[in-house]
Amino acid sequence: CYGTCCECSCESQTLGLLDLMRVVQDTEMVRETVDLPDEVRTILAGWASVLDQEVRRDGDALLVEYRLDLCLLAADAEGNIQFYSDARPQSFRLPLGRSANTGTQEEQPFLLPSLTPLSLSYSVKGPSAEIRCEVQVCGSLCRMLSRSAITQVSCDPGRPCPRDSDCALTIYYADRGETLWDIAKRYRSSLEAVLE
Repeated sequence: CYGTCCECSCESQTLGLLDLMRVVQDTEMVRETVDLPDEVRTILAGWASVLDQEVRRDGDALLVEYRLDLCLLAADAEGNIQFYSDARPQSFRLPLGRSANTGTQEEQPFLLPSLTPLSLSYSVKGPSAEIRCEVQVCGSLCRMLSRSAITQVSCDPGRPCPRDSDCALTIYYADRGETLWDIAKRYRSSLEAVLE
């Protein structure tokens, strides 16, 4: 930091910032075959729930692993209602793209997922049921960034900045990569004055 009239000093601190890279909203169709007990004659209802989700890095993608609990309410030959549940492992691969493969270890992307079964349909084929379940994958693809931020600025009016009073105009040729801020700081001027 700098001042245009007097000497200034500043204190800074490294902060952790959560950077939202993109919002994920996708669906996948899960197809499974479930073996039914011999006594089952008809399926009355079916639904699913997501259990034990975990996200890990897999090359240039994130792999969302979870168990999909397939639940069936069925009737046997005598009309007795029975409940069947079968949790099956599933996975969803989320490609990261080139931009997510850069940065330090702390800047590696992570996903905060929400997995929701949207629909479940089934058809009985002999001693088994073909189940189709649409699962919605939503979440925020983020990364942690470490950035330095100014936390306090102190100016000392008792220490005025030296100025060249003989100079009314300075012509300056900027070096490649030099910013207006750098030039203004060097000459203890404002950005507006440099632009003029």
